[in-house]
Amino acid sequence: MKGKLISALIMVVLVAGCSSSQQKTVRHKTNSANVAYAPEWFNSPPAGNTNLFAVSTARSTHADYAIKKGLQNAYAEMSRIIQSHLNGVVLNLVEEYGDKYYNQIHDASQLTSNNSLAGIRIVKQEIYHDAPYYYSFFLAAIPVAGINNTMKERLNEINDLKGRVNFSKTLTAIDNGSDDLLRLVNLHRVSGKFRYPRWFLENKGQLVVGYAPKAYYKENAAAEALENGIWNYLLLNENKIQGSMSNVLAAEQDFLASDDLHEQVDSSRYEAVLNSLQVQDTVYINDICLVLLGKGSAAVESGIRRIDQIPEWVINIPEEKHFAYAVGIAPVYHQEKSSWLEAEADGRKKLALRQQLQIESVMMKEGRKFEEINRININASIRNAQVIGRFRNKYMVFVLIKMPLNS
Repeated sequence: MKGKLISALIMVVLVAGCSSSQQKTVRHKTNSANVAYAPEWFNSPPAGNTNLFAVSTARSTHADYAIKKGLQNAYAEMSRIIQSHLNGVVLNLVEEYGDKYYNQIHDASQLTSNNSLAGIRIVKQEIYHDAPYYYSFFLAAIPVAGINNTMKERLNEINDLKGRVNFSKTLTAIDNGSDDLLRLVNLHRVSGKFRYPRWFLENKGQLVVGYAPKAYYKENAAAEALENGIWNYLLLNENKIQGSMSNVLAAEQDFLASDDLHEQVDSSRYEAVLNSLQVQDTVYINDICLVLLGKGSAAVESGIRRIDQIPEWVINIPEEKHFAYAVGIAPVYHQEKSSWLEAEADGRKKLALRQQLQIESVMMKEGRKFEEINRININASIRNAQVIGRFRNKYMVFVLIKMPLNS
């Protein structure tokens, strides 16, 4: 990009988002065409003392691109918010303890921003389709207490301030258990014509599902679904997600530059997993073959259920102290197997984004034109995760994935 001036380069490592001490929400720069489709919480983000928020949006003629760009924009926004929040903290602490401590306090804030701040979560996500475009909207949040407690730990490592800082004025961690998050109200209609096994829609055991398109010979489809189920088990139980995502924001337009995330599993464990799992049920329904796998003889809820309402977890993404949850989404493709696999991969990626990641943001200027490049680098592990819910309508499929923290 000859002739362009790189005016800023910001790199932060985070696992959480945040906001300035004065302003609790920041909206990502967006195409004005998206605003007409924006949900209420996008235009009026929640505010409160317990959480910091960031909203983002993206538009594309492809649903998967709109989802990826919108998600990436949310995390890029958080990289700015955390710096803004910590800058406010530094100013308040310097005012309280004196200018002579500025360098030490500033160093502590940098150490804080470079630490893995657990707690970032996507609490709302909505997808709208108005041909030819798909519009995605995301709301992300992080508890204020997590950021402030990390700052406390870093300051207590500074000899000159050790034991002296009581944070009574500046960094009192607010953790009263209240939650002021608004929740996703999914506006997609439920047609009621889709039918699936009960165990497919609600997984109540340590079970995994394999997918395959219907085939002329049923045994061929079942064999393919069995193989797919083994790989799905490996992806959920011992999986490393690495790579990067990048996009360009220029002239009020978002462009997905690359998505180079890849998942790594230990393929040498395939035979061992195959021998440890048993087929619990096989169902041929709609245009797909579903194989349910589990260890031993699992208790499986039988019967076929019609999807006639949106499940609670789509409206309110669960929160639990010792578990992380993510809702993966994907458009409905001609081959249904591809939709469910992409949704599960999207959910695993969101779980990975809750762990350690690195965000690089580069702003370039040429005359009056600005161009911003954001890249997210991820290096995380998925362990002992489980798909516990599924939902679909005419346009999209959703999966709910649960993973123990510190597993």
